[in-house]
Amino acid sequence: MSIEKGRIQIANSKKKRNWELEILPFVKKELEAFNKEGIKPTLRTIFYRLASYNNILRNTKGDYIGLSKLTSRCRKRFITLLRIKNLQGLIRDGLDEHEINLLKSQQLIIQYKRQRDRSNKNIILHDMWDKNKKYILKLDATLPVDCFADETRGPHKDFNDQYETPEEHIKHKLDFLGDLPDTYNKLIPKWHGQPFYVELWTEKNAMVGTFRSILKDLDVRIVYNRGFDSVSNAWVTYQRIKKAWYEGKKVRILYCGDLDPSGDSMDEIINEFMKICFEVEDYKEEGLYNFKRIGVLYEHIQEFGLPKNLDPDVLDKLKSDNRAKQFMTKYHLKSEDDLFQIEIDALAAANPAKFKKIVLDAIKPFYSEEVYKQVLCDANHSERQIRIQVMKNVHQFMEEQNMKSMWKWLDTPG
Repeated sequence: MSIEKGRIQIANSKKKRNWELEILPFVKKELEAFNKEGIKPTLRTIFYRLASYNNILRNTKGDYIGLSKLTSRCRKRFITLLRIKNLQGLIRDGLDEHEINLLKSQQLIIQYKRQRDRSNKNIILHDMWDKNKKYILKLDATLPVDCFADETRGPHKDFNDQYETPEEHIKHKLDFLGDLPDTYNKLIPKWHGQPFYVELWTEKNAMVGTFRSILKDLDVRIVYNRGFDSVSNAWVTYQRIKKAWYEGKKVRILYCGDLDPSGDSMDEIINEFMKICFEVEDYKEEGLYNFKRIGVLYEHIQEFGLPKNLDPDVLDKLKSDNRAKQFMTKYHLKSEDDLFQIEIDALAAANPAKFKKIVLDAIKPFYSEEVYKQVLCDANHSERQIRIQVMKNVHQFMEEQNMKSMWKWLDTPG
């Protein structure tokens, strides 16, 4: 049977699937491909790869939930392995009762039978108290806990909860000063002195991690923005933009969002908000402000071969969207059944390398490597000059502390 026929059979089969045997190998293969491109995908991006381009899964809510459960289970197993002692210790000493129960609870071990051990990745372990009892440790049934980009959950704090003794704190600060002549250049923002200020906005919080992996060497601010659903967020954004204008920079906002009735309207909503609340039109006319969507664009459907086939539940949701008629008119759709949704995750899934290139090509024209090199070569940023500044300021600091100590001693009664 050909690989293609096998894929189609997996996707179309109505029988209960063994997700770990049939689906997990393809998940790992896709993650490896994204890793080679230096991209961290979202779970939905991997889903689109398997459903739309490899015929491994059906493009349905049920299969997405199944994939989510599979990957969650495999990542929990990864955490479980981290909880027990090192692998060499397991091989040498064997498993105690607690470890056996823990690994069994996550389906990480099965009773050893010679005919089962067909994978070179699996390891044979023995019972610490009964050498005749052996288990197969299923290392190939795990996924790294951080293999997907996910910015939708996590703690939020604006305080320091790491205690240091006064001595430790002082030492760290002194070490920082001592290393500063050698490390200062790394602290200079890459966009310092650049003629442009660029931000990448995305409709989806989950995609922030993906964009961060693509732009990690360019230091571009990535902003989660659903059409300024928060006035506070809009105000903070405007303060950043205004600061860039005060510095004489031209502001360029690049936007990535879904192509569906709601997602397509985000451009209009954002532009209208900026126009009414912050009067950006004057800056726009002077070339100091520009907002541009770089994905998903309608032409990307043909360019990337993006599928329009929808889960029936999604189509029903699009039909009830109050922006559906406007969307149909804009893209010349004949009926509501022609409505479609192309998520930004699908664009990343279609061709990871090409998607990465679209993002980088949209930003790089605004960044000058020559300007950055000139900033680094500034005489004030030289190792010698910074060392002089450190010694000068430390000397001044010591004199000030001595004066404070003296005045405090003089003010002490008696």
